[in-house]
Amino acid sequence: MVQGMVEIDKWKDMTVEEIEKAGGHEVVNGKSPLLINSKCIYTPEQLKDQIAENMKRKLVEFQQAILPNNGDFCMIGSGPSIEHHLDAIKDCQDQGMPLIAIKGSHDWLIERGIIPDICIMLDPQPKILNCIKYAGQWPSSHKGCVYMIASQCSPEIFDALKTQRTVIWHALSNIGEAGILKGKMLVGGGTTTGLRGVNLGYLMGFRRFRMFGFDSCLKDKESKIKRISGEKATKVVDVECGSKVFYCNPAMAGQANELQSMIKMFDGNIRLKSYGYGLITELLRERRRAKVYDWFNPDLESEFEDNLITSTNDLYPEDL
Repeated sequence: MVQGMVEIDKWKDMTVEEIEKAGGHEVVNGKSPLLINSKCIYTPEQLKDQIAENMKRKLVEFQQAILPNNGDFCMIGSGPSIEHHLDAIKDCQDQGMPLIAIKGSHDWLIERGIIPDICIMLDPQPKILNCIKYAGQWPSSHKGCVYMIASQCSPEIFDALKTQRTVIWHALSNIGEAGILKGKMLVGGGTTTGLRGVNLGYLMGFRRFRMFGFDSCLKDKESKIKRISGEKATKVVDVECGSKVFYCNPAMAGQANELQSMIKMFDGNIRLKSYGYGLITELLRERRRAKVYDWFNPDLESEFEDNLITSTNDLYPEDL
């Protein structure tokens, strides 16, 4: 039934109540507003029959995305340089970018009033429980954090998060896990949580990655501090990148190497922006200086001064 912008002549002998009862609205300026009553061409029974029949197909079902995708995946590591970028992290969140806590940065962020959108964990050791002491400690009105926990993590982690929104994912480790996880998506990548985070973000549809606290080196040689928590390294190696020397433990040096392999694998399909003065930032900057064309567009190259605190493998929109 449709009544639309009908001239008053049609209703001239009817009261307002009679017009509304007949399907019209109150007359305004000599006309009745448009009213459309719609119904499906199929009956409810026909629709339910088709739903039941198609559910037998066992197809993959559409699911709501874990978080909004505005293009930028802001990953927060726990390198010492993170303490200099709190305002930049807040700015990213204010602009609607999702914040991804990598292990130890989870509690550091919450202590400072910043609730991450996602926390990613890969480490199988129970000791990483110390990284999520503040899980759930946010206002009841806040949507909170989603915990993306690898299936290889300790069961104690899942127990600790049983009242939180938790998503399980499966890491490709080439240890024979394919037999247990037959038919499941296995997420490859580097050996660190941060590098797997890049792959997870890519699979969520992100192509631009902002990396805070991804120093991949110690704060300095004397203190040997490797994380914002004050944790110190035991083994230290000197790593040269360009004209600079960084002090790393073996895992940090390995992460920097793996990152280069990963970016080459992505074949120019991702953009990285690293914040801080660490090895990762300098590595990206050195690759640009060397004009390595396998992972960025040389037409967009720009020079970076040595004292800049960020580095990218390609220009970000704000740099254009």
